[in-house]
Amino acid sequence: MNPLHDDKARGKDEQPGKAKSSRVEHLRWLLGDDVLLLPWPLGSKGTRARWGHLTVAAMANPKHLAKLEAGNIGVAQGQVSNGLCSIDLDDDEWMHRFLEANPSLADSLRTRGARGGNIWLRCVGSYPGTFKIKTDDGAEVGEWRANGAQTIISGRHPSGCEYTLTVGEPPLRIAFESIVWPEGLRAPKAKTAETSELPIVHRNTATQSHSHAETQETHAGASRLGSADFFDISRFVPNTRHTSDRLLFAMSGALLTWEKQQDRKATAGEKQAIFRQWWKLAKLHVDPAMDEAAYLSKWLNACKRRKCASDETRLQSAWKAAQTEPLPPEASAIYDPPMSEKMQMLVALCYQLQRIQADRPFFLACRDAGSLLEVPFTTVHCWLQILAESDGPYCILKKVSTGSQPARRANEYSYLHTLTNR
Repeated sequence: MNPLHDDKARGKDEQPGKAKSSRVEHLRWLLGDDVLLLPWPLGSKGTRARWGHLTVAAMANPKHLAKLEAGNIGVAQGQVSNGLCSIDLDDDEWMHRFLEANPSLADSLRTRGARGGNIWLRCVGSYPGTFKIKTDDGAEVGEWRANGAQTIISGRHPSGCEYTLTVGEPPLRIAFESIVWPEGLRAPKAKTAETSELPIVHRNTATQSHSHAETQETHAGASRLGSADFFDISRFVPNTRHTSDRLLFAMSGALLTWEKQQDRKATAGEKQAIFRQWWKLAKLHVDPAMDEAAYLSKWLNACKRRKCASDETRLQSAWKAAQTEPLPPEASAIYDPPMSEKMQMLVALCYQLQRIQADRPFFLACRDAGSLLEVPFTTVHCWLQILAESDGPYCILKKVSTGSQPARRANEYSYLHTLTNR
């Protein structure tokens, strides 16, 4: 029997006798609606198909959901799934020793393939990127899976057995620093180059709590003025000269990600609190010809210029804005022939890409745009051609350079209509 549907794994909110929920419905109940699930062929751990461009928004697409039901289901880990990570251990002995050292994790979601298993948890605060778990003598016995990784949670293992839920409870909320690494395993460094840029902020939460919606604490609505404790600055502190400008711009992208998590804009006081904390740590490695006020100006300017959050590509950010903001005038004007709704959305996407790039051209691949618009890439190619045709009816784009398939470089465009005049 698939444990996704047995009485123990079903959960207390499903009553006996009711129709069994789909695998996807059950996983979303178990993991939450802020998790990205990935469809893979039955019996595989994944393919070479790209998925890094996907966000949780894909879970609203009926086609994506249908693919999930058809084969193996993977879970994207780390920031894209709001801090959902897992500890993959290769054998039962290390699983036993790990749970013995961390008894609270015995009640957290646990899954199993052919051997060992995965302990799932929600990280509160900063956490490292994906790394191999090794013994003191260097042998690999597992993996910490976070940003950029994915783990199969349901379906058929390549060996032929089914993936099972060993513990059918929601993932525990836990700070990475509170994980105890049992004797014999190398304890990872507290900070790594891949540490998550942003913590998940909660008000009055204990170090550990379940992440199910019924027991989850709400996000903090505000932080203390003058303190930047709500924001992890450590990754953006320069340790050499001539890097501060780049790091300030990167920090502004992390702030956009934080704003998405909080579903609100940072206040002026919060931005200044972030800067003050940064300045205390950075001032030894900045340009001595510039003072604190000059760098505050750089920080606030970076916050204004930055349009793309750190956990989004430019294309993802532009597509999100194209879907939520009003169409630009060029997309809704009357033409002969008129634009279809999909073509209007392509114009909106180009408009938003240009906004992100400011006065610089933007790259756009037909296949990427076709995937977003759900039309053939050949159709997008024709649309972009006519939009950039100087003798055509639209004259909205200018083709700056032609891409190269061997070099994996897309065509480059400029949006002709002046954005600053709006």
